[in-house]
Order: sequence, then structure tokens, then C-alpha cells
Amino acid sequence: MKRLYGISCNEEQWCVKGNRDNGYKLVNRTTLDSYSISGNVIGIEQILDDTFLVYRQRFMRDDWQISREKLSDGKVIREYHHEFQYFNFLTEDVIIFDKDKALAGILYSISQNCEMDTMNHMLHDDSRIHDASCLSKRYITFLYDTEDSDYPSLLLVDYKPISTHRSEEYLQVFFDPNSLQPLSPVYSTLRNQYLTLTESYTLKEIMKEENHYLSIIDDFLYNLYQKDNRKSTEELLSMLETKKD
Repeated sequence: MKRLYGISCNEEQWCVKGNRDNGYKLVNRTTLDSYSISGNVIGIEQILDDTFLVYRQRFMRDDWQISREKLSDGKVIREYHHEFQYFNFLTEDVIIFDKDKALAGILYSISQNCEMDTMNHMLHDDSRIHDASCLSKRYITFLYDTEDSDYPSLLLVDYKPISTHRSEEYLQVFFDPNSLQPLSPVYSTLRNQYLTLTESYTLKEIMKEENHYLSIIDDFLYNLYQKDNRKSTEELLSMLETKKD
């Protein structure tokens, strides 16, 4: 991933001076207005004539920040910022933050300057319900056509259903990174089976089945190994009395 690990701007419009330790100064070659971009700046990318993405390491912390800064009339106007531990470019326009972190996986569209929670609402009919309600974990793997590819051609998502017995069962699904639509078939490790998606047999329906089947297995294993199946003293004594008779 090369983007935001350096300075990228239209050099006919802007003159950039400085370094990571001391910050950067951007000078508009037309207006001669000067703007300071401070902080532990890792990368700057121009996205509009007067607007830049700035990638920083946060001071005295283990997290990072990407902000959107508009440089206009001598002022630096922050239009957006997000703090995170990891980020990836999903497409040329979309960034995903903390893809494997619980209750995270937030998308940011550069062109629309807005966040989207799409990846966290794939498994419910009600868009208000977060996928974490039916998962113990989720892992997203980026697959690239070549080592030099800037953006993934496919996303592999491993959904791990909730289990009280720490089972290692997953529903494995490919997604198109542009449309964020699941691709058929999907694979269930629980059933050892590929399942074909249809209009009626959706990813949501399959995940409901996975959790239902796993709950049955969990109940069985609980009754087999963890439930206290001892008889009460009264029951044992009653059996003795029965034998005497």
C-alpha cells in the first residue's frame, strides 16, 4: 500500500516544504497563502484543488489518525478525521478502518466525505442491528491480482458464529470490493458444504441457520460434558427403598 506514505500533490498548484519531525508548510503558488500541517505527519495526499488527506501518528498513543483538511483563505479547515489502529484502501475512493476489530470496520468515502457502516450490517434484515450480535469474530482478508495491485480484487470474510464451546467453525464468504455484495457459493465449515446464494436463500438466512445448528450442538455438548447429571440424595434413597420392597 503506497498511498498516504509520502507527499502527493499537484506541484504546479502547491509548494510543499518540511519533514515528518517538524511538520509541513504548503504554499499556494497562485495566492501565495501559506498553511502549516503540524503533528507527526506520515503522508499527505491532495484530493481536490484545495483539499488534502493527512495521515498522522498520534503523540504518546498507539493509534493513528487520518484527517481531511481544506486549505482556504489562509485557514486550515478540518472537514473530517478518524482515529484508528489499522487502515486499508478498499478501492480508489474508499478506506476501511480497523477491518478485524470488533464493532469496527468503518468505511470512509473520499468523494462523498462520509462514513459508511455497510460491512457491519450484512447478516440481519434490520439495518439497525450490528453483525456482532450474531458473531464471536470476523476476519477480512484482501486478495490482490498481483503483488503490485493497489486495491484488492476480492475480499474474503470469515464469519465465526457464537459458540459456548469455543468451536472453530466459520462461514467463509467472498465479497466484491466495489459493490460489497457477497458472491456465491459460500462455504460452511460446520456443514462441510458449499451453499448457493439465491434471492430467497440469502447470506442472512444462511447465518441464521449456522447459529441455530451451532446452538443445538452447544446444548448437546453441555448436557454431555458440563451438566451435573447426578441424582439427588432423595432420588437415590427412593431407589434403595424400591429395591428393599
